[in-house]
Amino acid sequence: MSSNHFCNTDGTIKQNVNVDIFEGTLMAYFVIHVFLNSIPNTGDQLEGVPLTKEMEVSHSALRKVKDIEGLVWDVHTTGPLALKRLQIPNGALAPFVLITAFVRLMMILDDGFANFIFVINLMIASVFLLSFAKQVIVVVVINSKSRDNLHNDIEALMKMHNGLNFLLEHVNTALMIEEAPWRTVELICKDLSKLNVTARAILVDAIQKRGVNRNTAAEILIKRLFLESSGETLVQLKNMTDLGGDYQNLYKLIYSDISSDHTRNDILEHFKREANRMAKDANEKHGIPLHEYKYGVKILSDVDDTLYSSGGKFPAGIDKEYPKHQLYPGCLNFFRSLDKIFTVTDSRKSSGTLSDDLDESECNLVFLSARPHAYKDMAEEHSYRLFKGLVREGKMHVIPTLLPGRLKQGLQAVLLYPFKKTLAWKAVGELKFKTFENYSKMYPEYKYVFCGDDGQGDLLAGELMSKHYPDSVLAVFIHRVVDKGKALHTQDLDYDIIDANEVLQSVGWTNGNIGVITRTAELFNGNKDEGEREGGRVRRVSLSSNAKEGVGSKRNRTSLKETSTRNAGGVDNV
Repeated sequence: MSSNHFCNTDGTIKQNVNVDIFEGTLMAYFVIHVFLNSIPNTGDQLEGVPLTKEMEVSHSALRKVKDIEGLVWDVHTTGPLALKRLQIPNGALAPFVLITAFVRLMMILDDGFANFIFVINLMIASVFLLSFAKQVIVVVVINSKSRDNLHNDIEALMKMHNGLNFLLEHVNTALMIEEAPWRTVELICKDLSKLNVTARAILVDAIQKRGVNRNTAAEILIKRLFLESSGETLVQLKNMTDLGGDYQNLYKLIYSDISSDHTRNDILEHFKREANRMAKDANEKHGIPLHEYKYGVKILSDVDDTLYSSGGKFPAGIDKEYPKHQLYPGCLNFFRSLDKIFTVTDSRKSSGTLSDDLDESECNLVFLSARPHAYKDMAEEHSYRLFKGLVREGKMHVIPTLLPGRLKQGLQAVLLYPFKKTLAWKAVGELKFKTFENYSKMYPEYKYVFCGDDGQGDLLAGELMSKHYPDSVLAVFIHRVVDKGKALHTQDLDYDIIDANEVLQSVGWTNGNIGVITRTAELFNGNKDEGEREGGRVRRVSLSSNAKEGVGSKRNRTSLKETSTRNAGGVDNV
């Protein structure tokens, strides 16, 4: 093809060719951007897990751990992290697109400007490609030797007393597993009997962050980590896996990351088998009926119009009594009180009494959100930032687990709401019930309490939970935000307003002290005249300070003063 097709008579590139080259360069960069964006972010160590307080390790093991930590960071900073620095931040993509669109328009209008951009484009592309090629060579060639050294150092450390446990607990294991060759991961998991429960939980979290989906080898290791744990060790392992403070939790691991139905079913069957064994042991040793056994209680809760007010902003919720994102007074202390009352510790199991302290290795607060999971942690990041802020301020007693909804049900509800009103949230309520079913299969040794509001699908979800799982669901607390008769449910139930303080007192809470629970069945099972209709045991409790005399009301500030303290600061201040 003649060069006249590309060039003007004076040797400069034709205007339309300049525009095509500019567009092609942009397309090529966006392909590379997608690749760079797929590189995992710097992995964070599993948060919230209690580290082993006294672990004997030699000075040589300590030095080796320091060497491994430095080697991991060097491999990361000269490899994946350096590659990601070539990426335009996702937050700057929109301005970048607008600027390039303006430049393209100017190139079409001005031939001289088009030639100028061609030269600039050529220089930038050359520098970028050289930098990209250099980093690829570093990752593939140079860092391969460093990874071999990392493998050898870990192998040497494993021969030292408590060396591997100390390593997993005191370095960024997620980052180490991400950078290490897979044979090193398999080496670490070679003898799981040498790993304590904290190290196992950290390892589960690290493998999940490296990537499990459609990775048969990773799924096998995850399966081994769970199946080679039993009894209380297994329960602690599951709870610690949920203490990460991010979207990488046990629910996502079991139901999303693990792609093999066979592997998933094997793990869930092991959970069920161990829960049944623990219940049988409790029956034989303490005479506890099998259907009444519980290791503890998980508190499941909605977020909008339950934890904090939506301000009536659609589609989040409808409660306008408080400003948007205002925490409901007493709600977090209500959660903590329920958790403290029902926490079952070693002292409880051995003596039949409750401990005053919450088990720091348990994550018993779980939020069921209608908001769908998006790419990576885009949807959950804001919520977890909020939760961590509340924990730092001492308002929330534990970093909770967040279980997101799905796009299909949420979008369907938003589109149908103008026509069906509250009925549009039926699919969302049913999805929350299904999420509860799946979640309860992971923790069959626990009982459950559900808190929600009656503005959308929570009342329906709670009703289904109580109806289909009467032995597992101890109570459902509903925050009233709509007038009676307008809430979405399947039967005509009579819901009474009860005071949360009365609930806490009925299960043993007296002036801040916890006594032995003796009236649990009486309180939650109720009778034909109070809360029980056709198998549904749903009670409505107001969690806000209003005329309905809930936790935050002035009349009920005597028995649980801490619970009724009004939170003047909103979530936006966190």
